[in-house]
Amino acid sequence: MLPKRLNGVSYTSASEMTSLVTFWLPSTTRDNNGTLAAPTQVATVAAAIRMTSQPTDVAKQQQVIGQTRYKIVIRYMSGLTTAMYATTATGRRFTLTSIVDPDDRQAELQIYAMEHS
Repeated sequence: MLPKRLNGVSYTSASEMTSLVTFWLPSTTRDNNGTLAAPTQVATVAAAIRMTSQPTDVAKQQQVIGQTRYKIVIRYMSGLTTAMYATTATGRRFTLTSIVDPDDRQAELQIYAMEHS
């Protein structure tokens, strides 16, 4: 069990990690038809998901896309990169923008992500 606070960093309690998040590594391999192979599932873990900014609209090639930024907190896990994306059990998809170990103690990761709608 982690202490609530260590070296000025406040850790997220297990009771706050109420969402299941799956991390995926997109494939770069294509078949003979040029179709990308299925992504590789890396891990499914409990997480706390919090919105960090209000939704904004971005104009993109004759359409408007909503973007919202989130912080996803999980227990420390090595091997995650921003080349991956995350999904939730409810079907939400997040583009990973930054992965931070806030105190370099390998206790938890703060993953900053964007959801497009």
